[in-house]
Amino acid sequence: MIDLKEAQELIAKAPLPFVCHFRIQTVGGKKAGLCHPFPVHDDVTLALKGETEGFVLFHNGHWGQWRSSVMEAVFKGQLKLPKGKWSDSRAMAWSAAQFVLQF
Repeated sequence: MIDLKEAQELIAKAPLPFVCHFRIQTVGGKKAGLCHPFPVHDDVTLALKGETEGFVLFHNGHWGQWRSSVMEAVFKGQLKLPKGKWSDSRAMAWSAAQFVLQF
């Protein structure tokens, strides 16, 4: 988590294009390792810094049924689930990599 001053300093130095997304935590508490945006990729890493030539996912909502939806996808599709902590945001990015970008 960063404060306003740190955000302003980072934005002033950031190469274009970049994503800057802020929100007020509403569900599940603050967990730095589960901050988004998440890369839309099969391994949907928990890295807090990085670059991608692909897509990223960030949102301002909550997906209450993400656990059951992800588990159903894993079992029905015999898909590999990356290790580590999960949130609805990580689940959305993983699901998009599995199902949306395949078309």
